[in-house]
Order: sequence, then structure tokens, then C-alpha cells
Amino acid sequence: MWLGGGGDLHAVPYLLVASTFIFLGGSFFKEACNAEFDSQHRRWRPIAAGHISVRAVFLWAWYWLILGVGVLFWLKPQAGVLGLALCGCMLVYAAAHRALVISPFLLGICRLGLYLVGASVAAQGVTGWAIWGGLVVAIYTAGAKYFWPGTPGTVPRRWPILLLGVPLLLAFTMNGGEYREAALLLSLVLCLWVIRSLRHSWWSHPPDFALTSSGLVAGTVLVDWLAVAAAPKEVSVAFIFLFVAALGLQRVRPAVAKSPA
Repeated sequence: MWLGGGGDLHAVPYLLVASTFIFLGGSFFKEACNAEFDSQHRRWRPIAAGHISVRAVFLWAWYWLILGVGVLFWLKPQAGVLGLALCGCMLVYAAAHRALVISPFLLGICRLGLYLVGASVAAQGVTGWAIWGGLVVAIYTAGAKYFWPGTPGTVPRRWPILLLGVPLLLAFTMNGGEYREAALLLSLVLCLWVIRSLRHSWWSHPPDFALTSSGLVAGTVLVDWLAVAAAPKEVSVAFIFLFVAALGLQRVRPAVAKSPA
């Protein structure tokens, strides 16, 4: 929303609720689509373990998606339309992420969609800043996913490292003048975190690919922060909290670190 020029902050809680509902719906739908795979490889997952039925998970997925899109339409018709597009991308990813080679980019487009939804209710609407910021986080997300898809026995790829470096290029390009220093500092933080995450796979014995992948996923918060390097310093508090929360939740749920996919 800040990238779209800010505006009425009363819309922020509704944006948070709507986006949370939509991403919950996408997560539930993906869980249901993964039921057969989980029954063979991840028996500890809720459906495979018999804690809930596939039908119930599908129903909850639709409930969350409808609620989220409904809130966005209530905020602004354009936000609702973008919310529908976001839902469509999520459903395609959830249903075909194991079959499509480009599925990591679909996941990234979902992140881009979130940027566009937020900007659509802002004072200036969907600006170039929001589009470019969303594209960069989309590319980073794809790189983190391509690095290790999470399938048992899969060997991580090395070329996705190039995608993880794209946020640094955008930071140098878009932030000039008085904002250059903040962009450089945040770029350094992101770079060090990526290297730290990769260390678990390349310089540890035995390598821990899942820990690298979960670290890169948490690093998405840093990429988001870098996109708004020119924002007021008070905004930094929110990103620090979210980054710590991401790491904390990964520790609370060990299964996330075992299979970040």
C-alpha cells in the first residue's frame, strides 16, 4: 500500500484480514491436493494422519477464499478483481505444482498479486514501484522454491542463486539520493542472510537442505523490507517483528523446517 502512495490507513486492517484469508485458502487447497502424495511420503501431515478429511479441507479452502475476496470487493472493486486473479493463480499452483516445471514462478506471481492488491486501494493505485517491487519478490520466491522443491531425495540446484540476487539489483537501481544508504544497508543484511542460509547446504556436514530452504523462505520478509527502503524508519519495526516471527514459527513447527514445500 505504501508503494501505491499510501492513503487511508483504515483500509490496512481489512487488507491484512483479506490477504490472510486468501493465503489460508490457498494453503488449505494445496494441502488437499497433496493428500495422495502425503499418504506415501509425509504421513505426519493432517490428512494423511487421518485428523481431517480431504472434503473438509477443500470446503474450508473455498470458505477462506470467498471471504477474502469478499472483503476486497467491499474495500474497492479493483482490489476484488485483483483478488480473484490472485486466487486463480493460487489454485493453479496448488493443483499442478508437482507437475509444472514453472510452478515456482506461479508461487512468485502469487506474491506479486499481493503487492498489486495492496497498491490498488492506495492513493495512487497500482504504480510502477508496486509492480517492480512485486516482480522482484516474485523472482526471489521462485529462486527459493527452485533451490530445493522439497521432494524427498531431491538434490538442490545451484542456478536459482542468480534469482536470489535480483532484489539487490533493483535496490541499486530504484533507490537513489538520500535513500541509497538505507537500500545498501538492507541489501547487505539480505545478502548475509542468504549466504547464512546457503551455508547449511554447501558448507555443513552433513548438509541440511531443508534448513537452507526454510531460511530462504524467511528471507522473503527482508526482500519485502528492501522494496520499501525509502519508507519511514518506523516501518522497519514491523519488518523486524515479522522476520523474527517467521523464524520463531519455524521453530515452533519443526515440520515446516523438514518440508518447507
